[in-house]
Amino acid sequence: MVMDKGLSLRECEDMVDSSGEYIDIVKLGFGSSLVTSKLDRKLAFFREVGIPVYFGGTLLEAFIVRGQFEEYLRMLDRFKMEYAEISDGSITMPHQEKCHYIHRLSKRVTVVSEVGSKEEGILIRPNKWIEMMNLFYQTLWSQCKSW
Repeated sequence: MVMDKGLSLRECEDMVDSSGEYIDIVKLGFGSSLVTSKLDRKLAFFREVGIPVYFGGTLLEAFIVRGQFEEYLRMLDRFKMEYAEISDGSITMPHQEKCHYIHRLSKRVTVVSEVGSKEEGILIRPNKWIEMMNLFYQTLWSQCKSW
């Protein structure tokens, strides 16, 4: 995974030219997609070379904290995104709520998620990570059975 923190289209082309064979997926990090010029062309380029791309979780967090989840979904549709990241590294979100968003997004796209925080000093013990992942799978499994 490569994180694009605001590369230009030319820089993306150069990156793929020099190391594309090692790139499995590209994350447009930190909400940079909102200020990226030629975003449509950048996404088309990555599709053309066969590298999946997704908006980083911080962008989704910005939509959630503003009560604009439906607008985020429209943005995914507008840009024909096939992946989305859900994170809670910049905002405080109960794990059950995060599972809810993962479940909603998984009906539309492949979901990428992470555990952890960008805030210094917040540490999550490995056994807590396992507990959180198990809760997600249990929640998803119980909801899948009702589909």
